[in-house]
Amino acid sequence: MNSVETTGKTVDEAISQALIKLGVPSDQVDIEILDEGSKGLLGLFGKNAHIRATLKQQAPEDEIYEELSQIRQSVQEEAKKKLLKRKLSRKKNRFRRLSLRKWKNLFRKLLKKKNRSSRMKTLKRKQLCS
Repeated sequence: MNSVETTGKTVDEAISQALIKLGVPSDQVDIEILDEGSKGLLGLFGKNAHIRATLKQQAPEDEIYEELSQIRQSVQEEAKKKLLKRKLSRKKNRFRRLSLRKWKNLFRKLLKKKNRSSRMKTLKRKQLCS
């Protein structure tokens, strides 16, 4: 939609309706007043204002700038995602290392206890036998 024709009680009201329909700020629109309207006799039998609002053609630099800014945003989002993945993988590896250490330590303690108990049993056997 490049242009819109709107009417309103006043020119300002018609312009605001056109800007709402186009969804752009006033600096991006060319406004052509087709009929200023009139209040009429004692405010009765008045004529509404009629305007045409046309979107301005964007300069090629503006289009290129917009495309570059979109590309930049997408690259930044991808970089953030990669960074988060790295942080998560580091945390997971750290947790794995810690858990492996804990398991190793527990296993060593169990082995020590088992060795102690087997030594004690052998000592008791020797004492009983002698």
